Amino acid sequence: MDTVASIVVGIDGSDEAVDALRWAVREAPRRGAAVRAVAAFDQAVLDVYGANVLLHPFTGNPAKAAEHATAAVEAVRAEADAGGVRVDAEAAEGDPGRVLCDLGREAALVVLGRHGTRPGPHRLGSVASYVVHHCACAVVVVPPRR
Repeated sequence: MDTVASIVVGIDGSDEAVDALRWAVREAPRRGAAVRAVAAFDQAVLDVYGANVLLHPFTGNPAKAAEHATAAVEAVRAEADAGGVRVDAEAAEGDPGRVLCDLGREAALVVLGRHGTRPGPHRLGSVASYVVHHCACAVVVVPPRR
């Protein structure tokens, strides 16, 4: 059975995540890769903190996570189709950084968008910082549009 390389893209419902997905769709033909748009939801956080948790747009909500992943894929569908790139949307349960790194073990690349809202030289958010420091594969952090 032939396996196709994949590029895993972290989706969090932001415009920056869609930009990262768009970057991955442009990169995929060079690598002969498919693209996986992955929105992670952490049920354990919801179980501990309850329904009022505001840590993440879809913490503990698999339906919302899947909705964001699907919306991101639809935003780049025309470009993906034009390039002959397969793009799949999925929701995955677990801490986002860990989920992306686990998927990265079998991937050619993990791609994230950077929000650019943090001051100072350390502008990565917690998920991007975790992924950059812990993934076994190459990681690309796409900067925000200016």
